[in-house]
Amino acid sequence: LAYEIGALFKQYLYMNSYLGNPIKGSRVRPLCQCIEMIKSIQFTFHRKMAMVGENIAYMIQKIQFELQKAFFPIKDKLESTNKFSHQRLDTLAAATLAMQMLSGCATHDRRLILRLCMNVLFQLTSIKEERIDFIKAQVRELDVISSIEGALKFGTDCSFFYWSRTLIPPYFKDIFDNPDQVQKLQYMFAALQDPVPLFKSVSHVPPAIYIDMYDKEIFGILEDQLLRPLCSAIEVDLRLHVHYHLEIAERDPFRQGVKDLAALVAAKPFNFISRSINIKDYVRLFLDETFYNLTCVALFDWKTYSQMRNLAQEKYGIEMEEVHLPGQTLEQGVDVLEIMRNIHVFVADYYYNLNTQVFIERNSDGKFLNTVNTTHVANSLRTHGAGIMNTTVNFTFQFLQRKFVVFSQFLYDDHIKARLYKEMRYYKETRDELDMKYPWDRAQAFNQDIRKLGVADDGSSYLDAFRILITEIGNAMGYVRMVRSGGLNYTSNAIKFIPDLRNVPKFVEEVSSELLPLPTQNAAKNLDKAVEGLCKNFAEGTDYFKMLVAAFAPEFRNENNGHLKNFYMIIPAMTINFVNYLISTKDKLFTTRKGQKPSYCFCDDGFAIGIAYILRLLDQNVEFDSLHWFDSIKEKFSKENQKLDQLVELEKRGAKRASKEQQTAQLTLKKNKLYLTEFELLEYSLSGA
Repeated sequence: LAYEIGALFKQYLYMNSYLGNPIKGSRVRPLCQCIEMIKSIQFTFHRKMAMVGENIAYMIQKIQFELQKAFFPIKDKLESTNKFSHQRLDTLAAATLAMQMLSGCATHDRRLILRLCMNVLFQLTSIKEERIDFIKAQVRELDVISSIEGALKFGTDCSFFYWSRTLIPPYFKDIFDNPDQVQKLQYMFAALQDPVPLFKSVSHVPPAIYIDMYDKEIFGILEDQLLRPLCSAIEVDLRLHVHYHLEIAERDPFRQGVKDLAALVAAKPFNFISRSINIKDYVRLFLDETFYNLTCVALFDWKTYSQMRNLAQEKYGIEMEEVHLPGQTLEQGVDVLEIMRNIHVFVADYYYNLNTQVFIERNSDGKFLNTVNTTHVANSLRTHGAGIMNTTVNFTFQFLQRKFVVFSQFLYDDHIKARLYKEMRYYKETRDELDMKYPWDRAQAFNQDIRKLGVADDGSSYLDAFRILITEIGNAMGYVRMVRSGGLNYTSNAIKFIPDLRNVPKFVEEVSSELLPLPTQNAAKNLDKAVEGLCKNFAEGTDYFKMLVAAFAPEFRNENNGHLKNFYMIIPAMTINFVNYLISTKDKLFTTRKGQKPSYCFCDDGFAIGIAYILRLLDQNVEFDSLHWFDSIKEKFSKENQKLDQLVELEKRGAKRASKEQQTAQLTLKKNKLYLTEFELLEYSLSGA
């Protein structure tokens, strides 16, 4: 039966291939049922082989007895004749030998001799055709029963199915659509394993590699067509059950149908080559991983996933692992090491607030802005140790080196250098007339002249780029300041467990006096070193600003860098540029156009710190103070505001003036007060820096 089913399967495929007809989808299931039937026959024999083994001897004896009954009349007739020819003697000898071969075990040699004797006997014309057919049928049965294992292996060998692997994906999909057929998967995988012995004779590649490729191919198809869809379907089913109280579109079982997914999960494990496939374990691992990851992303949903976990056990019998995640988390913020490695990105993407020592992210694709403060630095120091503070300063030093190269190139430019010399000469010649105050008009004109040199695609000038450079340098210095403050915070929290900093006992002396073991003494030494380091850091600290000033100041004040001596003259124009930028950026907090990135800037003290740091490097604080720039700004705006106040007073008294002039005066007065406030804030930040 198995052989005939296999022949029918091959004949159908060969005929379709010969005619060039594609196999219809409705034919896939019947074809695969042929394979299942073949392997089910094999499995049935294996299950009943013990019973077959007990009765096979009796069956052989029965067949041998029937054959002896059939040969005995032929032999008796040959012995009763009086005429003996050579042919009759040979025939009689063949009959006698056949009877002898049927008297013992039905081995292969005995059956072969029996067939030779049959060929001699059947040359007699006196034997009827019915008797010949009966003997041949009995001998075939004897052959099959005597070598039943070989016949079973030959009849149920499905290695030919290797060339029909295109039927496997729709078959697995059909199993997913009809879960009640899942127990037949073991027959299909047994058939898919039959070609493996043939692979061991492959010579163009190592057999182990070929078998491994075949294993991955079949298991990949099983994952795509059955296991992953099953996992997704079970997850969706659990979600719908848990969220039944929400307004979810109801599923119509008459239209969409109902799948017994539990039958797929409850399928028994089966083997394929070197792996054991357990559908329940695969689903359990998928749900464990999914629920754990989603709980990590949204800890507030832990209860929902706990309910889904319990429901999976009740409905599908899947015992899942607990995630053991904490009910709350401690946010440690951005790691100092990440900032240190990407300091060039950090100083460009964050604003700095000098008073609160907080860095605030400029823009974000999400709903929240990241912040970095001294608490985050202290947490990072607690994680990585205080040694990263010196490494942070080294990275900052390397970053400043690159930025100061650009800084020097800008001031060395002929257009900038010529304009600065011109401003210096003008101020030296007219400072007595100007009451020692650098005029607003000159700084504003300088700003406009730089813009005439060219602008970028976004409308920014060279002075804007220089202002951004100064701000990034200031942000880097603010970061160093914050790291130092975070280090003091970390040290103060660690040192609070020492009762008296002026009288710290030596643990190694106490341990030695008690004659404790050597490992204890070594531990006491390490503790003394740790306490000593904490006390030293808390009492002294490290002034990284002085280190960074001492590292760059000699080169900045070198005679070869004479073009840097004009830096203080560009500060007035840069402050105007900075205030214009800051006011426009603050306006974007409330008025963001469509398609434009929102701005969240309300402070940018990195500019003030950058100015203060470079003035210190160049030792130009006295030169900049001699400009009395902020006094000039206050005087300029106070005079303008006084005139505007008079216009407003005249309006209140009923003076007849054009409405446009009145509106312009009020708007200008409001604008001047805004500018004056921003310049005062910049002055305070610069003084604090």
